[in-house]
Amino acid sequence: MTDDTERSTSLPAALRPLYARLRGGVLPSAQQLSTLALQGTGPIWKDLRPHLERLWALVPAGSGPRSVPLPGNDLLEEAINHFSAYFATPGERVRRQLRTLLLYPHELLDQSLDTGTGHTSRAADSEEVRVHWMRTCVTVEAVWRHVDSGADRYGELARLRPLAARNRFLALAEPMRYRAVLDSPWIPSRSSVFGATDSPTQHVFGADTYLLLVDRVRTARRDWYAYLNTYQSHPLLAQAELHQLEGELREICTARGYSTGPLILSSYSLDKIAPPDGEDEDMVWEVLHNHLLPRFRFLETISLIDPTKVVFAFPLLVSALVCGFGLAAAGMALFCHSYTTAAVLAAACYALIGLGAVRFGRVWTALWLLRLPAAATLGLVPLVAFPDWWQRIQFNWSITDVTSLAPLLLLGVSYGYLVIEARNHGVGPAQALSRAATVAAVGALHAFLVSLLGLTIIAPVFGEQTSDTNIASLWTTSGSAPVVVLVTAAAWCLAIGVFSQILWDERPITAPLAHTHWRDKQ
Repeated sequence: MTDDTERSTSLPAALRPLYARLRGGVLPSAQQLSTLALQGTGPIWKDLRPHLERLWALVPAGSGPRSVPLPGNDLLEEAINHFSAYFATPGERVRRQLRTLLLYPHELLDQSLDTGTGHTSRAADSEEVRVHWMRTCVTVEAVWRHVDSGADRYGELARLRPLAARNRFLALAEPMRYRAVLDSPWIPSRSSVFGATDSPTQHVFGADTYLLLVDRVRTARRDWYAYLNTYQSHPLLAQAELHQLEGELREICTARGYSTGPLILSSYSLDKIAPPDGEDEDMVWEVLHNHLLPRFRFLETISLIDPTKVVFAFPLLVSALVCGFGLAAAGMALFCHSYTTAAVLAAACYALIGLGAVRFGRVWTALWLLRLPAAATLGLVPLVAFPDWWQRIQFNWSITDVTSLAPLLLLGVSYGYLVIEARNHGVGPAQALSRAATVAAVGALHAFLVSLLGLTIIAPVFGEQTSDTNIASLWTTSGSAPVVVLVTAAAWCLAIGVFSQILWDERPITAPLAHTHWRDKQ
C-alpha cells in the first residue's frame, strides 16, 4: 500500500481536500476489519489498471479547445455498466479488487495521477484537477451500481454497501462544496477544455449532464445519510468512533466545515450563490435533530442557517441581541439589584426569540434549547403556590449551613444528569463533561430568567398572601436577600426542567419544540 501522506502531497492542491475526505471519517475503522492493510494493495491496483484505463478512456483529458466531440451519456453509461458488471465475475481476485475500491477510494486519485492526463503546463492545472475528479466519479458510480444491484441481506455486498454510498457521495459532491468560491477550479471559466464557458461539472456523465450529476449527488447524500442514521445496525459503521461519525455528518450537511455554511446541492451554476431548496433544508434539519442536538452540539446550529439570510447578518444580529438581553438581565439582577429592569430585559430576550422563530425558522430556533425554559416553568408552580418559602431563605454561604447547599445540590444533580445523558448518546468522557457544562450553563440562564419573570411579575399577582409581607415587597429591599431567593429559585427550576426530560417520548433534553413528524419510521 502506498504512503498516503506522501501521495497526497503529490496531488494538485485542489484535490487534497477530496483525498482527505475519502480517506478520513469512518474509513480507518472499517479498514481495521480487512486484511488488505496487511497484504498491501499495490498488486491489486496493478490488476485493476487495465479495467480502469478502459473506463477512463472516455474522460476527456486534452487541454485547449476541444476538437473531438465529448462522449454522449449513452456511451459513458455503457462503459460504467461494463465496468460494474466486471465485478460480478466469480473469484477471490475480483472480490479483493472490489474491497480495495471500497476501502481505499482515495487511492483512485493516486492511480489516476500515475496514469497521467496529458497536461504539461501549469496553466492546465485546473483541467488536470477536473480530469482526476471525473475519473473518480465514474469509478465510484460503477462500484455503487454493482454493490447496490447485487447486495443481499446477509452477504458481503450488503456489508460493504454503506461504504459504496459514502464514497459515491463524497466524490460526486466535491465541486458543490465550493459554490461561489471564485478562485476555485470548479467554477466555470472562459478557457476550459470543456468549451467556451462550460462548467467543469457539465460533462461528468457525458455531454451536458450537469443536471444528472446534481440528481445523483442528491440521491447519494440521501443514501449515505440513511446508513449513518442507522449506523449501529451496520458492522462497518457500528465500531466507528464518535469523532469519525460526526465528521461524516459534517460532510453531509456543510460545505467545508461548520464555518462555511450548509452544503447546497442546487442546479444553479456554481459561480452563483443559491438558496437551499427543501431537500437541502430537510437534510440539515435531520442531521441537527437526530445527531447534533442529542449529542449536545447545538452551537453549530447558527452556521447551518440559510446563507442567503446570513448575507444580511439578520440572524447573527438577532442572536447577539438575544444573548445580550439575557446576560444583561442576569447582570442587572445579580449585581445592580435592579429587578424591574432585569425583568424587562428578560421579557425582551424571549420576545426576540419568538420573533426570530417566526422570521428565521426551525434551525435558528433550535439554537436556544427552548425545552429547557418550557420545562423550567413547571418549577414556578410550587414557588407561586407556597407563599412564604422565600422568607426562610437566609444563607450564610457556609458549608455548615445545610440550607446553603440546596442550590449547589440542585445544580450538581442537574449537571450530573446531563453528563449521563450525553454519555448514553455515545459522547466520549471528556466531551460529555464539556458539552454537558455548556448545556447546563444555557439551562441555568434560562432557569434564572424564568424565575426572575415568575417571581417579580407572576407571583405577586397569583401568589397567596398570608401575612402583611408578600413577595412583591422583596424586590424593594436592599441587601442580598432577593439575589439569594432568585438563585435558589433558578436552581430549583433548572432541576425541574432537566429531570422532566424523563416524561418526554424518548426525546433528548436538547430536542426542539416539535412533536409531530411527517415521515416514516426509517
